Amino acid sequence: MMKVARAALVGTLGCLIACFSPVGAWRELRSDRHPTQQDVIGVWRVTPETATQAAETGLPLADAEAGMIALRPDGTCRVDLFLDPCGHFPTQRRQPSEVCRWDLQGVGDASVSITLGEKPHRVVFGVHHLAADPPILWQYICDPDAAEYLEFKRETL
Repeated sequence: MMKVARAALVGTLGCLIACFSPVGAWRELRSDRHPTQQDVIGVWRVTPETATQAAETGLPLADAEAGMIALRPDGTCRVDLFLDPCGHFPTQRRQPSEVCRWDLQGVGDASVSITLGEKPHRVVFGVHHLAADPPILWQYICDPDAAEYLEFKRETL
């Protein structure tokens, strides 16, 4: 009976390590403040460091660096970004001229959901927000288990 229990425990731990990235979850679990609409309204730009990481997957660096999200108080937005920032797979770049709406969603409104286009396509960005630091909008680069993020920081007003 002990051998069966031990085998089950080892199998469970192995799956958790292989199938779930604790590094990737760290950011989601560490946010200690739920964002409000005022926390996310504004113009957000891709950080140079994370644009370089995205470019290492095959995305054009200049295009990755140009990533921008503008969230307005009325729920409309403008974006210039890749839906899935991963050069290993064909990815679609969205342009500022498209119809764009946004809202907070998730447990404690911990993410920003952006709906793009006439035939809606929804993209969700996590919000990492510690009380001591300004919030960061983020999305995974390629594989979530790799724990690499494309980060957007809000421009100061």
